[in-house]
This record gives sequence, C-alpha cells and structure tokens, in this order.
Amino acid sequence: MQGDREKWSEYLAENEKILAEYTIGSNDVLATDKRVIILKKFPRSFTEAKYPEILALEHKTYVLWENFLKALLFLAAGVFLYNYSASNNLAMPIYDIVSQYLPELTGIFSVGVIKSLLSIAVILLIALGVINTIRFVSSARGHLRIRLKTGTSIRIRTAFTPQVRELIKLIETQLEEKAPEVTTRIPARAVKEVFERKKKKAEEVAPEPEVENLETIRKKLKKVLERFKPNAISLISTKSEPMNIVTAMLQILLSEEKYGGVFISVSRPYEEIMKAMNTNRIRSDDIYFIDCISHAAGKRPEEAENVVFVENPSSLEEISMYVDKEMNKVKSKNRFILLDSLSSLLIYNNEDSAKEFSHFLINHMRVNNIGGVILTMEKKEVEELVKTLVPMCDMFIEL
Repeated sequence: MQGDREKWSEYLAENEKILAEYTIGSNDVLATDKRVIILKKFPRSFTEAKYPEILALEHKTYVLWENFLKALLFLAAGVFLYNYSASNNLAMPIYDIVSQYLPELTGIFSVGVIKSLLSIAVILLIALGVINTIRFVSSARGHLRIRLKTGTSIRIRTAFTPQVRELIKLIETQLEEKAPEVTTRIPARAVKEVFERKKKKAEEVAPEPEVENLETIRKKLKKVLERFKPNAISLISTKSEPMNIVTAMLQILLSEEKYGGVFISVSRPYEEIMKAMNTNRIRSDDIYFIDCISHAAGKRPEEAENVVFVENPSSLEEISMYVDKEMNKVKSKNRFILLDSLSSLLIYNNEDSAKEFSHFLINHMRVNNIGGVILTMEKKEVEELVKTLVPMCDMFIEL
C-alpha cells in the first residue's frame, strides 16, 4: 500500500521515495527506498532503521504463562474473599478477634472499617488479576524485532499479521537489492583449502611442550585478568598460535571463575577445542560453541547439544543470529563471549565486513552486560582493525 507523502513530509528527504505504509500494533510504519520509519502513537516517538544498518528480522512470541497463573490466583482469591465475606459477615468475626487479642486497636478498627478494608482487598485482588490477564494476553501477540548491526534492536509488539509479513518481505527485498554486487562469501572448497594449508603449516612447526606453555600462559593471564570484571571486554593479541591462550582462558573463566558463555570458533573445529578441554579437565557444562570452520573444512563431526555448526565463516549474519540463541542457554550469572579469532575472520571476510561484525559483537556485549574476550594473531593485515577496536574494549593485552 502506498503511503501519504503529505502526512510523512516532515520526516522524508527531498528525493526519498515511499514504498509502503502500514499500521502495526500501536505504530505507524513507513517503508521508503532508504529506510524504515516507525512512529509510536502513544507515547509519541520516532525511530528509524536504514537498510544498510539492518542485520536481521524476526517475529517471536514469548507467552508469559506466569502472568496467567498469577491472574488465576488473584481472581480466585478475590472472588473467594468477596463470596465468603458477603455470606458469612466476615467483618464481625475479625472484629471479635481484634477485641479479644488486641483490645487497644478496637478504637481504630470498628466493624464498618473492617468491612471497608475487606472491600478494598477484594478490589485490589480483582485489579491484580485483570492486570496479569492483560499482560498474558498481550504477550501472546508476540513482537517483531529489527536487529541492527550496531545499537539496540527495534521491537514492535504485534501479532504475526499479513501486514507484518508484507513488511518483512519488503525489507528483505530492499536488503537484497542494496547488497554489494561482489559478495565476500568464500566457497566452501576455498575455505577447506585455506584450512588445510594452515593445518599443514602448523604440523611442520615442532610444538613447544604444551603443559609448560599452558601453565605459564595461564599464570600470566590470571595476573592480568585480576582486573577483569564480569562485564569487561578484553582484546588479546599474540604472536604465536593462540591454542594455549584459548585453553588457558577457558580454564580461568570456566573452571576457576565459574563463568558460562559462548565460544565463536573461526580458527579451529569444535572437536579440537573439546579435546583440549577434556585433556586439561576444564569444566564444560555451561559453554556453547558456534563452530564456523568444521563444515567448511570438509569435516562432518557428530552433533552435540552444546554446539551449532555454521556452513561458512563468511556467513556473519548467521553467526550473529546464533549468538543470541546460544547465549540464552547459559545458566551462569556471569557470562562471556569468546571470539577466536579476528585474524581468522579476516581470512574469510573483507575488512569492512569483519569490522561491522566486531562492532556488533562488542555492542551486543555492552547492551546485555556480557563479558568478552577477542583473540587475534599479531599480523600486519589485522593492524587497522585492531586499532579501531582497542578504544571499544576495556583491556588490550599483548602476549
């Protein structure tokens, strides 16, 4: 449906073209060729999302069953109290009890006052029942969420109506049209070749004694991370293969500090990380993995409850969507996200895409009060990206 340009004139640029106008929930929504504009009717507010800033769209319904149970309890209690007090003249027995055990209050609580208090209690119980019923019914409608690459997501409370479906389709069409012609997605075969080259190169270099290195790194990290708060974000740069750093960090966060979190692995397969964790007896009951490399490298590991597999490390939107899903499974009060690593991310994505994803990840940590560890190899090609991220992090550690 075409929108009324005169109605929206104060919000539109001169050459901005209106594509469609919707009424969704308590909002007027306008889709143009450049952005989506949301006007909330009450209280009046303005929100916009430009198409290049939109990461994903989703409609979810979280039914608040606890409000339904509260509504039943409050309404049942209110009806019971009303019927009992009306049929048995509850005020007089209460007045007799007060007179017998608290005679000093008989001057304050007369039979009439007690009847009034009982009436007020009935009204309050019924009101609480109605409020919780409204919350329950409202939650059953669900909400539309427009996830942005930076900043807080836009939420619109609405059922999954034909207008909502049409808006989602229109936005997705605009995202496809405005996507760059040259994609940064790397074919799975090319990813596998890169992975095999890295593996071969690593095998050619004789590894140092792992137990000694791991303990040394763990002590060094432990000392540095004494200032690590539950919601702090650290960027760690290393000159050598960071597997020992990954293991030491997991040992500190999971086994010693009792954190829970999400591990985004772009450098090594899930099975390799789990093997290192099992070898070093690292707690693994509250960590969830987003494995970005196994499938692309031609591996077909067995499915597990604590891991999801992304087809390609350049599928940044898919990775972003899994972050929320996996983080919701974490049970610990203090949570973290660990990314391994920026340098690997740049192998499969151009610098702009890696930068946008890194900014999204850090902003997501900030908004949701989640701690973070971002690893990177000390390489020339990653220097510019690291420079842009250092001011956004709480600590920059070089090992």
